[in-house]
Amino acid sequence: MSNQEAIDIAKNVKDPQKAFKQLIAKAVKRESKDDISYVLVRFRG
Repeated sequence: MSNQEAIDIAKNVKDPQKAFKQLIAKAVKRESKDDISYVLVRFRG
């Protein structure tokens, strides 16, 4: 998954845990062969 794809998913979800779950589900669905890890950072403004 590209950085932009992850951003597009996360920016449309207000709850950080829901965004995290969606990102992980998308990576698993793509049958990722590598470790899956994300860091969510909340920006205000």
